[in-house]
Amino acid sequence: MDISQINLMFEEHKTEVDYSDVLKQRIEDHNFRTFAIKKGNSFCGFFNIAFDTCYDNITGYYFNKDNKDNIHLFHDYTFKKWRGKGVHKASIIYRMQYGIKNNKKSATTAIVKNNIASEKSYLSCGFKHVESLIALKFFKIKIKLIKRAI
Repeated sequence: MDISQINLMFEEHKTEVDYSDVLKQRIEDHNFRTFAIKKGNSFCGFFNIAFDTCYDNITGYYFNKDNKDNIHLFHDYTFKKWRGKGVHKASIIYRMQYGIKNNKKSATTAIVKNNIASEKSYLSCGFKHVESLIALKFFKIKIKLIKRAI
């Protein structure tokens, strides 16, 4: 994605949360890739990959720290009108294929415990639950770490 696409996406979905500043910062960092899924001219959602060490500010966990053969899939967001239509699952499959093309052997993600829809999408793509984390930042939150070979 580029800045103009990010601007268009959040203009289209201005009534939802605006992560445009965060995504624009990621463009400059070669460790990250942000992808959007579109249907026709409509943006359905955005999804991210980290290739190297990635600090998750929600969990306080460093992903890929000791595993350079791994990609970390994170900050998945499907816009409300597109939820339940396979967009998230398609993004997982696409990012795993992207990882394979970049010689990666596994993928991880962290899911907030009550995000059942996201967990179902990942599990349906072959991810397995490997660890539960409790993040103590502003509040106690349970996170499920799931992983799969690609």
